[in-house]
Amino acid sequence: MSKRPKIFILDTNVILHDSSCINQFQENDVVIPLTVLEELDQFKRGSQVINLNAREFSRTLDSLTGQDIFNGGVSMGEGRGQLRIAISRGLSQEIREVFKEDTPDHRIWEQHWIGKKNTKIRIQLF
Repeated sequence: MSKRPKIFILDTNVILHDSSCINQFQENDVVIPLTVLEELDQFKRGSQVINLNAREFSRTLDSLTGQDIFNGGVSMGEGRGQLRIAISRGLSQEIREVFKEDTPDHRIWEQHWIGKKNTKIRIQLF
């Protein structure tokens, strides 16, 4: 019996510390909240490792996807999962009851909560 794929939702810190992290998820799907891409843009300037990783990840993402990433996602290769961007339109009422402020981290948590609510697939915040 084969294992069911999981969905991994990436946080900014994972990408800043490993620009090739999207290559580590094999047959599992990867979701990147738009908030994470916005945060990465703030790290592209500079010469520290995290700045280099932010630029490298952006180049990798562009080479994999083009504009298709916003239209349901793209395959990361044969036998590998899908990669897509999750767009949030603000915090839902349920999330606002827990997190009073609309911060980038809360929007990332909301993507995890929406996924868990709407699918039976295992979702991991990574």
